[in-house]
Amino acid sequence: MFLDPDITNMFFFPCLYGIRYDDYDYGSVNVLLERSLKVFVKTVACHPEQTTARVYCSFWRHFRHSEKVHANLIVMEAQLQAALLYTLQAITHYMR
Repeated sequence: MFLDPDITNMFFFPCLYGIRYDDYDYGSVNVLLERSLKVFVKTVACHPEQTTARVYCSFWRHFRHSEKVHANLIVMEAQLQAALLYTLQAITHYMR
């Protein structure tokens, strides 16, 4: 499965942190991403301490290590984006 950055980075990964876009149908995520990838991403994003070698090896078995690392970097980028958005929202709320 090809990891399309426009779909995953812009919509699915930030959704894990509570950021949703009004103009996107999140039902399509179930069609576009395989279950093992979604489980891995959710584990890494929400419970990184529970990420084990077994979980890492169970998703995308036919992909190279570098491609799995790329998926991890996209999750980390989404986490940073969510933190920045929530910080900006708090500052905006404070300034009112």
